[in-house]
Amino acid sequence: MKTKYLLLVSIIITLIIGQFSIAFAFDDADQLSPWAEKEYEEARSLNLVIDGTDENYRANITRGLFCKLIVNMIEERMGKSLVITIENPFSDTDEEDIIKAYQLGVVNGTSETTFNPEKEITRQEMAIMLIKAANKLDELTATKITVDLPIADIEFNDEDEISDWALEYVKKAYAIGILGGVGDNKINPLGFATTEQSVALVKRLFNLTIATELSPENDPEITISNFPPVSLSKGGEGDFLDFTVQEQTQIIINTSDLATDRENDPLSFVSVECTLTNPYGIVTLTPAGEISYISSDIIDNIKPVREPIMSYITDGINDPIPVVFSILIEADQSSPNIMTHVVEPIGFELTKKETLVITKDDIINQGLAGDPRVTLNPQGLRITEVVSDTYGRIFPDQNDFTYTPDESITSPIKDRVTVTFTTKDLFHNRFIYFDVIVYFDITV
Repeated sequence: MKTKYLLLVSIIITLIIGQFSIAFAFDDADQLSPWAEKEYEEARSLNLVIDGTDENYRANITRGLFCKLIVNMIEERMGKSLVITIENPFSDTDEEDIIKAYQLGVVNGTSETTFNPEKEITRQEMAIMLIKAANKLDELTATKITVDLPIADIEFNDEDEISDWALEYVKKAYAIGILGGVGDNKINPLGFATTEQSVALVKRLFNLTIATELSPENDPEITISNFPPVSLSKGGEGDFLDFTVQEQTQIIINTSDLATDRENDPLSFVSVECTLTNPYGIVTLTPAGEISYISSDIIDNIKPVREPIMSYITDGINDPIPVVFSILIEADQSSPNIMTHVVEPIGFELTKKETLVITKDDIINQGLAGDPRVTLNPQGLRITEVVSDTYGRIFPDQNDFTYTPDESITSPIKDRVTVTFTTKDLFHNRFIYFDVIVYFDITV
């Protein structure tokens, strides 16, 4: 009886855990990735987010849903709905948008009579549909998106995985900046794309048609097109560009590390931010226009951690493009959780007969204002130790310390005091210790 009872309890727990796992998986798929939030905001303003694409953002998109995205984009660009003038050639779908796409020559079936709308679409299939849609828009509007594209010199390290019938389309999609690589000069033609990535791709094509449109009075032989930058990182889920840095170290990243531009327009960062709720470091844009990342201490000093970073890059002409990359922070197993910060001058003047009370705010205001370890948790910052090199007596407290010069001093000297601060990193539930050097100029 006891064995049966334990078995029943085990089954119930398993079912409960399974339900929670399903719920968590659903919540994750139903949440936009941080990099996609601005993409969707713009796509919604352009009416490019359709039914079925405003949910399950991180799930792989199907042939049918991507086809609907393409047709909706064409109709929005044309400012009118397309009229079906052919019979439905497919036996496995009666979706009007799929029939419209077939009529436009944007898609083919998987056979003469089937379309297979629920099949997940591959990246090379997406490239074909995108370029065929661009060709159709070139025909219907005053654009020249796909004319005279320099694709002869484009090569991929995984080019042998691209089907012969898709190779030209993949290279064209890459050349106009719609389909990006996945790192290591690879295009991953047989991989899939998520719903949120697909919306971003279609939005890029829509914006490209606007940017390359020719006015009627212009010579039709002259193109005024300017292509947006191309990300060197896949963006979205996984396969980011990685930049490795030791813990408690700064790394500088330039636009050339993350993107290229077909016309060699100068690129610049628009914004950058950590995407984790509890980041492992501080990321900022420097006055020189670079990304600065200062890694924090890794508390266990054993395992490296990865920090996803979201950046936006512009060529000053087209809309900024999102580029997601990651910082891989390697642990320094030989060092404790102590960082030394030497700032000169953090100093005070006094005579040998004076006694000074130095508060933590005095030190912060002289050289540490804005330091990430100070701003991390200002209320939790404490002085834990003060050590004088030679000439003074120290009486420390949590918020200040008293310094009294030695009475035996006979000539002007400079004393150096090491102040150890402790702060609680509330995000990662750990303590951080760092030293600050403070100087005292003592006159007789």
